[in-house]
Amino acid sequence: MNISLFIRRSYKNSIITLIALWIIVTGINLKKAFHIDDTYHLESAQWIAKHPDKPMSGDIVWKDNPGKLYKGNHPALLFYLIACVGETFGYSEIPMHLLLSIFTFFALYFFLQILKLFSTPHKDLLLGIFALCPAFIVNQNLMTDIPILALEMAFFYSLLKADTENNPSRYIHAGLALGIALLIKFSIIPLVLVMCFAILLKKHYRYLLCLMIPLGMLGLWSWFNVIEYGGVQILDRKVNELTPAKILEQSLVFAGCIGAVAPFSIVLFYGAVRKKPVLLLNIVILLSFLVFALLVYHGIIPESSSSEILKQLFILNGGLLFILLLIEMAVFSLKMKRPKPVDNKMLILYAWLLSISGFMILYAPSMSTRHILLILPAILLIGIRLFEKAGRLMRIQALVTTSILGILFGISDWQYADFYRRMAGKIELPNGARVWSSGHWGWQWYSAKNNMMLYSTDSARVRTGDYLIYPLDVSRQVINKQHKLTEIKRIWEPASMSTFFSGKDFGSLYIAFPHRGSWELSMEPIDTIIISKIEIINEQDSLNPVP
Repeated sequence: MNISLFIRRSYKNSIITLIALWIIVTGINLKKAFHIDDTYHLESAQWIAKHPDKPMSGDIVWKDNPGKLYKGNHPALLFYLIACVGETFGYSEIPMHLLLSIFTFFALYFFLQILKLFSTPHKDLLLGIFALCPAFIVNQNLMTDIPILALEMAFFYSLLKADTENNPSRYIHAGLALGIALLIKFSIIPLVLVMCFAILLKKHYRYLLCLMIPLGMLGLWSWFNVIEYGGVQILDRKVNELTPAKILEQSLVFAGCIGAVAPFSIVLFYGAVRKKPVLLLNIVILLSFLVFALLVYHGIIPESSSSEILKQLFILNGGLLFILLLIEMAVFSLKMKRPKPVDNKMLILYAWLLSISGFMILYAPSMSTRHILLILPAILLIGIRLFEKAGRLMRIQALVTTSILGILFGISDWQYADFYRRMAGKIELPNGARVWSSGHWGWQWYSAKNNMMLYSTDSARVRTGDYLIYPLDVSRQVINKQHKLTEIKRIWEPASMSTFFSGKDFGSLYIAFPHRGSWELSMEPIDTIIISKIEIINEQDSLNPVP
């Protein structure tokens, strides 16, 4: 009876922790400016609001020229949700981020439910590390990552409950969660194999038919594509060139993304060996990083050198962490040979980690901390045994360091996104001037809100004397060769301590490259806005004749 009462109180406390974490994460991002791919999703939703029967037929400028929505990477379910909220409450930051926060809540809720299945006494700690990880806090934008994370959590909760309760009807719930996720983002498709694996583990062979739920939903979407525009969106996606060099490069970038958002890794390393030298190394690492940050801040270590050092450290950290998880898997496999019941839950976790990681390395068009979100829960769950062995002090350190880094990047990324919102409203030009805007991400949304016309390389109807305004460090359109630009002015803001922990290097927290890490230490300005005047070089021969 006392044990039952303790469990109920523990769960009640965990729910309170969950709500507190949800409020913190939502509060940080509630008034955040639209950022990175948010604009693509908002403009797609606005098209769908007017053409609900033709969701993929709209045009959007997201490279140099207008392109059809069906050439994008994502199906339209999230866009429909955004359209519903936008048409009801307006396409502004607060209603949009409140919509996203619903998925945030369910991501945390289902992770907590999964933690209960593993009977760990450290549910609140692991929930806190998950919620306050930089990858989770920063990616609370109007993109697909948090919605599919929430659905992924519901999917695995259903799979694991089907195992622990021996209740095959849970596969129906898992199939529905996965099917809905596939209508938001195709990259979740490896979980079809995980679902098949979980069903075979329990020898629930006739429930393999449940795989038809997600596959059928994907098939219906593809059939709708054929009716709408004569193609199949998922088959039209660009496929990576799978050479050994490319796979190695993607693997290193992937490891770097993990290492950049996993300050808790040292605790897992300590839990694995329980040696004093590792504990001493942990203290040395923390003190060394503080000294390193101070030297970068005062300019003693150049930012270019510090960025390269951090990149290599991220790769090392992420690579060692992944190797540790593989070792845990190997140890578990050896234990399976003993005359004891096999823990299917752990096998499902390993299938989760390997399937998503492999798919991202082989097929993701780009890599980023967003992708790490899909395996972060698996990393923490596989590491439960190591967290428990590490000791209370080390567990607290894991939570504190993760929380500090997560909140620092939450603030920094808020400022990064807000820069383009502020700058778009500060441009002062002569009355009656025709003003064009080049550059995507949040800048595209806010420049349009401030009455700038969207430039496109081959179809913008520009005139001599028009103005073109663009940020230097965002994805933007190529300038037509017939359009000569004369720079008039540059606008920027001095850097501040709030962006010292920075992901502003071409959105490095959102898109990773081999030559840089996911974040850096920087006292450079966030970006620079260029104001230029346009001159048509040869108006008669121009690709874009003035009407």
